[in-house]
Amino acid sequence: MITSVLQRLGWSLEHQQLLPGREPEFYPVADLPLRPETHRLLDRYPQGVYRHQRLALESYLEGKDLCVATSTASGKSLVFYATGVECLAADPSARILAIYPLKALAREQESRWQKELESAGIVASVGRIDGGVKDRQQRERILASSRVVLMTPDIIHAWLLSSLSARRVQRFLASLRLVIVDEVHVYTGVFGSNAAYVFRRLQHAARTLAGGDRLQFVAASATVANPEQHLAQLFGRTVQVIGDQADTSPRHERQLYLVRPPAGQALYTALPHLLRAVVDNTPYRFLTFVDSRRQTEQLATILARARFNRPEEDPAYGDGVDDGDLEGSGPEAEREGDAALADRLLERLPVLPYRSGYEETDREAIQSRLSEGTLRGIISTSALELGLDIQGLDMVILVGIPQTVTSLQQRIGRVGRHGPGSIVLIDAGGLADELVFNEPERLFDRPLLPAVLHLENRRIQYIHALCFASRGGEYDTLTGADVEGEGDIALRVTGSWPPGFLELCQAERAGQVPLDLHNLKADGGDDPWHAFPLRDVGVQYTVEQRTGDLVRLGSLSSAQLMREGYPGAVYYYLTRPYRVVRVSQREKKVLVRRERYYTTDPYGPLVLISPQLTPEGVHRAVRMGELRAVECELYVSERVFGYTERRGGNKMPPVKYPCEYWHLASFSRNYTSTGVILSHPALSNSGVQLKLLADLLLEAFLLVVPFERSEVNSSTGKHWKTQNGFGEGEPFLAIYDQTYGSLRLTGRLLEPAVLPEVLTEALHVLRSGRVEAVEGISEATVQALQALAQD
Repeated sequence: MITSVLQRLGWSLEHQQLLPGREPEFYPVADLPLRPETHRLLDRYPQGVYRHQRLALESYLEGKDLCVATSTASGKSLVFYATGVECLAADPSARILAIYPLKALAREQESRWQKELESAGIVASVGRIDGGVKDRQQRERILASSRVVLMTPDIIHAWLLSSLSARRVQRFLASLRLVIVDEVHVYTGVFGSNAAYVFRRLQHAARTLAGGDRLQFVAASATVANPEQHLAQLFGRTVQVIGDQADTSPRHERQLYLVRPPAGQALYTALPHLLRAVVDNTPYRFLTFVDSRRQTEQLATILARARFNRPEEDPAYGDGVDDGDLEGSGPEAEREGDAALADRLLERLPVLPYRSGYEETDREAIQSRLSEGTLRGIISTSALELGLDIQGLDMVILVGIPQTVTSLQQRIGRVGRHGPGSIVLIDAGGLADELVFNEPERLFDRPLLPAVLHLENRRIQYIHALCFASRGGEYDTLTGADVEGEGDIALRVTGSWPPGFLELCQAERAGQVPLDLHNLKADGGDDPWHAFPLRDVGVQYTVEQRTGDLVRLGSLSSAQLMREGYPGAVYYYLTRPYRVVRVSQREKKVLVRRERYYTTDPYGPLVLISPQLTPEGVHRAVRMGELRAVECELYVSERVFGYTERRGGNKMPPVKYPCEYWHLASFSRNYTSTGVILSHPALSNSGVQLKLLADLLLEAFLLVVPFERSEVNSSTGKHWKTQNGFGEGEPFLAIYDQTYGSLRLTGRLLEPAVLPEVLTEALHVLRSGRVEAVEGISEATVQALQALAQD
């Protein structure tokens, strides 16, 4: 059926492949020495359980830490519930901590945990503590009354471990026997590295309060490279991995289609027509993955307007207030309708967007419809790669090939759970698309990437040393040390800690903090638990509409603000457009009013990199022939100079700042970071495309040192004065950190052999033809790269 839709709309079917299904294999559990309550839970599966589930139960009964690393929808949650029931039945005083990486996952799982305990005959409460539970006393009451508590790692870091003096927190941790960790594969990069220290601090607290290590870990993960190594780094424990080879869960057959948009049509012109045809002409329930929040909103908006017979091509449509067949117009309707309007849209639209940054109530409404199966489609960012259950999906559409095989498997694993499914992969013009569409057999042959952690990064270590070992911190609270007197500064801890961490803790307690970490100590102040979040969230701006009652419309990070919420931008929230009329950088608020269905782009976006080449600003330098590379402090300024606007098919003249929405000549985001600048005489040659060259080096760097793409970036610049051997106006390339405070990740470029390998890899990418997706690379740019590599 989908092939006829594609053919009618002029899409090109480049490849079709059947992904075969698999019959289930069941294994009995009656012979396992489980508690009656656990057998009662498993009696619901009279045929038995899958092999990986039985192996997990055997490992748990042997007292081992374990991780089930099998495919999506293979029944990993049953392992959580069964081991949880076994733990609670074996020890009436035992507590369980179930850790989910997202609040949405924890919220979904709370009721399921309660249902599973009840079906096993366990009389116990299940509680959830996350950022939505604001009151400290309420959090402590949940700890006291619940035998299973669901948390995110963020709340463990920011609240649980900063509250070790509270009696209820101590009792909970002293009784903690089982730690469950879902979606382990997402614990990578900066977030995973921070979480690794949180897991060790959590174990130290529980071990101290219980008088020994009485914990057992049960985890679940998608397939990653070297899972045993990743789990050992993450938890500091030896974890048995039960992998795909033991997976005997069923899998329905799925049809895979590789398609390209109709000739002469831009992707995001053709895509709405395809999605609309799927809604109107097929019975499919679908999930579409796109790369950005903005694409998510705009695609869902076009489908919503089509639903109400409102052609998106009509630039004059609407009064900016009324929303289709939802009655009302004018100021009164706006005052009465905006809060209610969101509820009605969430209840009635057949296709909804899903992304980060929604208000809690709106996200819960979308999740309810996902669970109920009342949606025809979802358009999502990567937010839905994780385990939120979506009932009855028939099709998944991927706009662009994911960068990693793990991400690909997570996305396509959304279909084929309950019946045959279809997978549509759309060529979005990227490098990965070019490779796969030229050689479709490479889609599943690409190697799994390792889950990278930065455990020896000194800045990450010191953030956790401040929480754990500073005077009056976690260690002192647990040991009752005299923090006001001289006290004993020596640490006496057990467990597996990354190299250098305990030495840094000891230096903190002795007041001998290395000079390069003094700024972090100042930033942490008296409350490092809240000063340093686990994720690179940075400053958050709240979006508000103040016509009539205050209506909150989500949040934006500082980086998202520069793309979506700059003054004059049209910001979309749950398919509704709003004009940004004021941005308060002091209050961290974005004020909006309702607008017609226009779209905007930032005008003249610019990134200015200012290297700090003073003696105190330079960390290290390397010279290879005429190539000079310096790791140093950077001042980064991202600027927008206005906006361009499209009204239907009409592109309006650019609106430059200052204007009615902003009083200065530019709107900017400024921050300090660190990075590596590269200079070479060849960069000054005529025709060299510096930004393209910087981007190419960044791609090569990520191939050699697999950081998360969101953690690093590339840019170019010119030296503004003669300094340290660099001439005024001399161009440079920059590879720099994008994480808060900078963790000096990109400094690895100057490690022995890394820079030559990166330059060689960049040349290999160039010569292998993998830059076909990059149009117009000049000969001068190729020659410049060759000059860099030759040195």
